[in-house]
Amino acid sequence: MARARAMDLTVGPILKNLIIFALPIIGINVLQTLFHAADVAVLGIFSNDNAVASVGSTASLTNLFIGFATGLATGTNVLVARAIGAKNPEKAQKYIGTSFSISILLGLIIMAIVLVCAPYFLTWMNCPVAILDGAVLYLRVYFLGVPIILFYNFSAAIMRAVGDTLRPFIFLIIGGVANIVLNIFFVVVLKIDVAGVAIATVASKGITAFLSLRVLFKGVGSVKFERKHFKLYKDEIKEIFLLGVPGGLNTCLFSLSNVLLVSTLNTLGEIVIAGNTIAHEVDQLISNFMSGFTLGGLSFFSQNLGAKKYNRVRKVLWISFAFCMIVGFTVGLTIFLLGRFIFGFMTDSKQVIDVAMIRLAIMALTHCLSGTMNLFAHLLRSMKKPIISMVCSMFFTIGLRLIWIYTVFPFSPTLVTYYIIYPISWLLCTITLASIALPLLHKLNVQHKIKEKQKSENQENTQSIAG
Repeated sequence: MARARAMDLTVGPILKNLIIFALPIIGINVLQTLFHAADVAVLGIFSNDNAVASVGSTASLTNLFIGFATGLATGTNVLVARAIGAKNPEKAQKYIGTSFSISILLGLIIMAIVLVCAPYFLTWMNCPVAILDGAVLYLRVYFLGVPIILFYNFSAAIMRAVGDTLRPFIFLIIGGVANIVLNIFFVVVLKIDVAGVAIATVASKGITAFLSLRVLFKGVGSVKFERKHFKLYKDEIKEIFLLGVPGGLNTCLFSLSNVLLVSTLNTLGEIVIAGNTIAHEVDQLISNFMSGFTLGGLSFFSQNLGAKKYNRVRKVLWISFAFCMIVGFTVGLTIFLLGRFIFGFMTDSKQVIDVAMIRLAIMALTHCLSGTMNLFAHLLRSMKKPIISMVCSMFFTIGLRLIWIYTVFPFSPTLVTYYIIYPISWLLCTITLASIALPLLHKLNVQHKIKEKQKSENQENTQSIAG
């Protein structure tokens, strides 16, 4: 039964299998956003805008630390998937055991850093005094559970790598429902607003992490994880870090740039912070729809590269690209048209909603470009070229945005000026990554054909001599 739930991504119809594989990922990501939006909604309705702003002001800082670990998890995804594609489950088991050990150790280190330095980080970000105490409290409670959160992230990446996306979706529903119930209990019943939301989030991640680990111990696809694998393997550590650290640094530096960008936004006041917070929660739905196909593409790319099926990789790429453009724009347009209605459930402040709609007007309608950017970045990572992906992303999504915010924005300090650089950087990065990834994929395919031809000729010569 466990084997039936995993998918061999190297065979079968691509379009059908990609949709089947991607839909649970979309469900997971949408539910995660909705559950987090529920956190904000509960605070907005049963507490106050300062509580919403306290949680929202920590988002970039949270992503800064979690992002590095997520990058490492992406590296694990690639390596496990390539091992599965190459029919080497023993190697996959070592990758899994090493990545789990890394997640716990890294989680403890990050937890210690944030517990001590939270107020200094937030002060550096120009967090308004009115919400500083609440933001510090949220960070400290949330990061007490960060080892659990990282363990869950690695578990989800591993299950995607072996082709199982349905059960993580089911587990998230269970954890998400628990999250909502706990939110209401802490905020409404116990009157613990900011800390209560953080506790609920950590508890829900703990539930999903436990369920995911239980599945991996029972076995999924061709991989059955055992306690003996739960250790650090020297060669696997090196591979995970060589592939994962560039992705982790890219995500980390991207989040760092957002910290700097948000610190500029924070100078515009609590209303702008609250509006940006609720708009961010909503427009992330677009990214979540597209990431079903970008993360799905990563697993498809990696398994097929492991199996040396380069033509299939190319087909997966263009099918995923089409989905990102079509789904991203359609969902973005729908969210923009329903924006004021949606925001009405999250706050009763017209000023906050007006700010949120400015963000949607620019970013919701162009978010499809972020999906295509991520797709080509994942293709490069799956080809074990993470540094190229990192450098391009650093230049366009970090460097260019910071240059813009510190040179252009001061002369026109409006929200339109602030947000417009996002779609510009997405488009330029997509073009650059595609111009690098496509020739590399073609080169791999040509080299493989030459090797196969030489192998065939050698076999014919051997048979001829034997005859």
